[in-house]
Amino acid sequence: MKTIYTYLILSLAFLNANNVIEAYGIIDDIKIHIKIENYDNECSARYYYDSKLLDIQSTECKIYKNRYDVYVNHDMNDKTKKAADGEHFILNIKNGSIDGSWQNNSSKPKVVSLKISKKSYDKFRNDNLSFGRDKIQNVSQNREIVWIKENHSDILYPRLGNGFGKQEIVATNNILENIQKDMIIGYLTCVSRFDYGSGMETNNKLEFVGKNFISIGTSDNYYCGGAHPDFGSYGNLVELKSGKSYTIDEILAFDKVVPKYKRGDNDEKFTKYAEYREKKFAPTIKRLIFEEQGWSLGQKFNEDECDYGDDDVWDFISWYATKDGLAIIPIFARVNRACEEPFVIPYNKLSKYKNQNFHYRLEDIAK
Repeated sequence: MKTIYTYLILSLAFLNANNVIEAYGIIDDIKIHIKIENYDNECSARYYYDSKLLDIQSTECKIYKNRYDVYVNHDMNDKTKKAADGEHFILNIKNGSIDGSWQNNSSKPKVVSLKISKKSYDKFRNDNLSFGRDKIQNVSQNREIVWIKENHSDILYPRLGNGFGKQEIVATNNILENIQKDMIIGYLTCVSRFDYGSGMETNNKLEFVGKNFISIGTSDNYYCGGAHPDFGSYGNLVELKSGKSYTIDEILAFDKVVPKYKRGDNDEKFTKYAEYREKKFAPTIKRLIFEEQGWSLGQKFNEDECDYGDDDVWDFISWYATKDGLAIIPIFARVNRACEEPFVIPYNKLSKYKNQNFHYRLEDIAK
């Protein structure tokens, strides 16, 4: 069993820390925010310039009592370079503040002066994202979709514009903004120690705007450190009148009762949910896709390539809604990620599995 959460990868760098120090202030006259995590005698650090909001990750971080030596070297692929080449912070922590110096190779040291402030690192960035109109797309019934760009990341995401009701605009645009913010934070935190700049590319596509729903498909390509780059696709289906973003379990039910689970729930809840996904969800989704593709359930696949016959690739799928049906994306190990292509199941083939709490005919989702 395999579980994928697209943005989980982006948060791994700061998990399991024993102690976190967050601070803001200046390098000379340049404003920055910094976050240092103390792992006993080891540490890791990130900082961003307030004007850019894009993380810069330490190559090395060493602790000597209350002194932190932080090294940032973007040229580590150059075998002539050492970790200590490049940027070097010497930070001394005392009485709620940090002072020290910053130096880039042999340049003259600049004064660092910081104030320790809990939760300041994420809060400042979240509060200072910059949005602006990029383009307008005309859709049916004289309605307009306004594409909004965030200027630190250049990520575009849609909002409802002219032609929609006031209630729809307020409810739906709020959730669309929050979805875009999550993408932007992922972009700004997806960095490698050995390069400056985000390791993520995000593209969003308007699948459809119907009477009751808007559907947006998203594809990500990212390298946030580690052995290899990665990519993935998913989507959001949002009800216009309420701004509710639906999960696939709220649309489809392959058992009388679908166990509910959200991140942070206890192990018992996850175990019940995983059992449903493995024994009810995956086999039915697989059968429907095989029928649509004209494959027999006993069809053999090359296990070294795309083994769509393995039930495990259909349990924790990604998905998005298209005009023609639900696009289901199987889940493979990273080495076979190219196998994760979308398979569309028409709405009428899914109608008998509609969750009784979903108040629309599946055939009407895209209308």
